[in-house]
Amino acid sequence: MRLEEIEPLLRRRPPSDEPVPGTLMIGPDDDVDVLLAYFGADRSRRAVRLVVGGRPLGYVARADVYSFFPTRTKGLGDSVGAVLPGLPPPGAYRLLTLACPVQGCPVGPILTTRYDVDAPPTCERHPDRALQEAR
Repeated sequence: MRLEEIEPLLRRRPPSDEPVPGTLMIGPDDDVDVLLAYFGADRSRRAVRLVVGGRPLGYVARADVYSFFPTRTKGLGDSVGAVLPGLPPPGAYRLLTLACPVQGCPVGPILTTRYDVDAPPTCERHPDRALQEAR
């Protein structure tokens, strides 16, 4: 699933009946299949704020993401599959949780699939502070 495919799903605000969602940061060239990993890791997650390449795009609801992957009945041989070399299946993503080092910062949690210690992302509220992996 590419970013262009989910653009119609983006909302300006989180769903009104949902708690404040976390933030998922991905690179501009990343597959947004990581959304499946985010929602699949915790059934209570109903929405997420999506930031791509450092630019906030909006909020995505769990139900909208799952609508891209309709269920179907499987037939003989459907359980046999192959993964293309170099492309990890959606369940293979490891989400790292990042946090602002400023005590009491309201931004967070921030999840991402990549973190470069030499060029870490910065906090939106405290742009002079680098996000750190939460322990």
